[in-house]
Amino acid sequence: MDAYTEAWNREDIDAIESFYNVPFFSYHDGAVHVYSDANLSRAITAEWIEVNRREGPAVWERLSFSLERQGHNSVLVTSRWVFRRPDGTAVWDVVDSYHLCRFGEEWKFLDRTIHE
Repeated sequence: MDAYTEAWNREDIDAIESFYNVPFFSYHDGAVHVYSDANLSRAITAEWIEVNRREGPAVWERLSFSLERQGHNSVLVTSRWVFRRPDGTAVWDVVDSYHLCRFGEEWKFLDRTIHE
């Protein structure tokens, strides 16, 4: 999760995308959003990088973190994130849960729920 946060703060789209299994599912605003292929996932990540730039300058910080094992090849991670400007004001304060699964030796995000 540290490397994922750092990738967002560097705006490193290749590193960010390396964390996702595709297809990837995201639930928020009462709907499931399906990132069905790598090009779509990359395009949506690029859009969010632009949203962050418009709201910045700011960086993502993870304020809290919990991990619950779901067996040998699966974990559920819940994090509280804040996107904070240099003056300390928060742009966003969000809680997300991620289902991570092991694919070979790599752990990838299978899905995410944005808690609202």
